[in-house]
Amino acid sequence: MKIELVKDNLPGFRGSAALVKRGELYFVVSSITSAYDTGLPETLVFPATAEGKVTDWGSVAGRRYVTRAQAIEELEAYEPS
Repeated sequence: MKIELVKDNLPGFRGSAALVKRGELYFVVSSITSAYDTGLPETLVFPATAEGKVTDWGSVAGRRYVTRAQAIEELEAYEPS
């Protein structure tokens, strides 16, 4: 399912965060640079409201060493329960 970027540079997050929409569902895609100055990304995707408020801090996609684009690819295959 296609992912639509709703808003980039969400306030209140470390690193960068974007609000995306997949069908009728919204998600925050949050990315930081790894804590040990390796320069490698860590990106997690969280369920959210249409306003960008995270509704569950259990990530549904992403992990260490994954870029924002890779996490969004994972989100395309996500099937909510």
